[in-house]
Amino acid sequence: MGTLQDPIKYLIASVTIAFGLCVIWFSVFHMLASTNGKKIMSYILWTLSIVALINYMAFGNDLGTLSNTLVFESTPIIALKEKLINLAVIAITALLLYLIYKKKPSVAKFSSAIVAASVLVLSITNIVNIEKVSKPALEELKEATGRVASLPLSKEKENVVILMLDRATSAYFPYMIEENEELKAQFQGFTFYPNTASFGAHTIFALPALLGGYEYTPEALNARDTELLKDKHNESLKVLPKLFSENGFDVAVCDPSLANYGWIADTSIYDDIENTEGYITIGNSVFQNMDIYDSIENTLNRNFFCYAIFKASPLAIQGALYNDGLYNAANVANVSTEETEVEQNEVTDDTAAQILDGLNKATGPNTQFLDNYAVLEKLPKITKESEKGGLVIMINELTHRPTLLQQPDYTYSTQVDNEGRNLTKTYKNEKITLNTVRQVTNYDCNMATYIELGKWFDYLRENDMYDNTKIIVVSDHGYSLEQYPDRIFGKAWNNDNSNPNDTMYYSALLLVKDFNQTGDIKINDTFMTNADVPAIATEDVIKNPLNPY
Repeated sequence: MGTLQDPIKYLIASVTIAFGLCVIWFSVFHMLASTNGKKIMSYILWTLSIVALINYMAFGNDLGTLSNTLVFESTPIIALKEKLINLAVIAITALLLYLIYKKKPSVAKFSSAIVAASVLVLSITNIVNIEKVSKPALEELKEATGRVASLPLSKEKENVVILMLDRATSAYFPYMIEENEELKAQFQGFTFYPNTASFGAHTIFALPALLGGYEYTPEALNARDTELLKDKHNESLKVLPKLFSENGFDVAVCDPSLANYGWIADTSIYDDIENTEGYITIGNSVFQNMDIYDSIENTLNRNFFCYAIFKASPLAIQGALYNDGLYNAANVANVSTEETEVEQNEVTDDTAAQILDGLNKATGPNTQFLDNYAVLEKLPKITKESEKGGLVIMINELTHRPTLLQQPDYTYSTQVDNEGRNLTKTYKNEKITLNTVRQVTNYDCNMATYIELGKWFDYLRENDMYDNTKIIVVSDHGYSLEQYPDRIFGKAWNNDNSNPNDTMYYSALLLVKDFNQTGDIKINDTFMTNADVPAIATEDVIKNPLNPY
């Protein structure tokens, strides 16, 4: 997100707030209290510190993936049984501590010192470990994101471009081109394959086959059971770059998902392939308007302290403290769901810090949206002419970052007001209505993606790089939007708000523009899978293409 920060910076801010509250203010209150009040306060503070330590260490340790904006990928759902067990432990602990405090006050003082010393030692140890891990990682990441990507495309020779849009919604594409006449013109020459399946509902399952072909489906990878999954995944990411490099192409790969199984892609996996460059573009500060990112630093400093309170609190109140990632900030409104049938905790899933009010209004920045949007916006500036033909593989997650955008142009804003927006979309004789926040925000981020790609396609036309370039726009998988009730087989069985039995999860986007292909967008109902991409990419480009591995 924006600039790279040393995590110790946020620890210092949190410690400062905690010191002011727990040491200075509690000391003032203690000093002003009566003798009996001092005893009661001492017992309460002693008990709270022990209970907080137990809550932090023993409960709520499997809440899911936490983003760098302190928002969980899916709102944590804590079972009633866990809450009751936690409350029972707290009650028993409080009773035992009360008995110790009444009968053995000296033990209470001694144990308080032990607990304080233990927490101090644990904190120092964690800080040292954080620094040990983060410093080299920050240096490596700064070096990786400090490089500006260069996408090599020739005006004379053939090029191939593969744009993998993470979690793009295939079913919405026809409605979008019907809504936006400019998109129709920009996507001329493309063929849309609506009956395209994915081999999984998540990137880790689907991407290897998408970039490596049918030798990298989950079944094929599992058959190679003596090899590390990481190595097989890396190999799939290298198939096309190595094949095209050996056939005289310049190759650029941007943000290869889970390369070396890191959240930040390890582009060093391409170091042994000639004429191939790997780049990190998502989150690269070179592309971004840093004023937006600087504006949320104060919020992050506050929320790190609030996150600590949330983790140390009883499970029964953690949901209220987490507040869908808002941590009860005073300057934002609570999410309203009056216009939608979804639960409140669905509203902010994946929307980072954007705060939604129903289907039409939102405030605040979505940094994950901005990280990806900035890359697509700068595509013309990073496209460079090459003497050789070029292979460009770019993975972008803008379609994975649901965000409410300002109508009618689907522009990004920190203050969105779409009152009166028409949420019914039409394609030929078919109509769909966007009834939930999940549907609306996914529709918006998908539309924004196509708009930016359309601008790049216009740039390629203007610079004589379009007709001689084969372009494949594909997604690794779809997402559960429950847009089509007749395509859902059974109720959700997982803990988040998505439904793995919704076939939209396994429906992949596939758009293909072949060399010199013109005319209106065509629709081809042939059954495809996204593992067909390598064959499409090499067809009429490389004679007898064979997997180099």
